[in-house]
Amino acid sequence: MDADEIEIFHYLKTWGSSFVHAKEICRRANRRNFARDNNWAREPLARMKDQGIVESDKKGRYRLKPEEEEEGHDAPPDAEKILNDDGEEIAVVHPEEADETYEQH
Repeated sequence: MDADEIEIFHYLKTWGSSFVHAKEICRRANRRNFARDNNWAREPLARMKDQGIVESDKKGRYRLKPEEEEEGHDAPPDAEKILNDDGEEIAVVHPEEADETYEQH
């Protein structure tokens, strides 16, 4: 990533999973660049989108592409064994399954 892309990355990082309009990114990610060219971030945003760093919506807003979560890594692999060492049977319920489990009872 070049310097402009890094600045955009750090700016979008502060917004979390929210989309931010390209014009707002141009204005606030680097005020000096905005004073010279009020559309300075559009080319770096396009490159970042091609590289899969950011994603955009139909309204021309951008956000950092969310990292894909790996399934089954909620707890360390030894956690279930350690919890079961006292002889009690423990059921491990993943967050996605928790709502379904409670609805059944």
